[in-house]
Amino acid sequence: MEGQPPSSPIITVKPLTIENNSTPNIEKFRSLIDQRIRITISDGRFFCGSFVCVDKGKNFVLSDATETQSRNEDDGPHITERQIGLLTIPGRYIQKVEALRTDVEEMNHITTAA
Repeated sequence: MEGQPPSSPIITVKPLTIENNSTPNIEKFRSLIDQRIRITISDGRFFCGSFVCVDKGKNFVLSDATETQSRNEDDGPHITERQIGLLTIPGRYIQKVEALRTDVEEMNHITTAA
């Protein structure tokens, strides 16, 4: 069959399906997506950023992250902070994960306490 283009194999693509095997813990993490969290790691540093995801290995991904480090020097404690951006924190180093209040929740707390 000269003059005809070679036939290409047909590729069938299955649609992406997400299994609905939610648990209360999975739902809690879903509710934290895009929320500000603080993660403390084993060497004392902590990172604040917007929660993106976590995997089965407890590795966390943050966006717009900042690193804060406190160290003692002769004239007292010094705190340094630097902008990181997108960050993956290996689960083996994580000691504590905290959800930070949003500005709206903080304002509601202030107005209801007054």
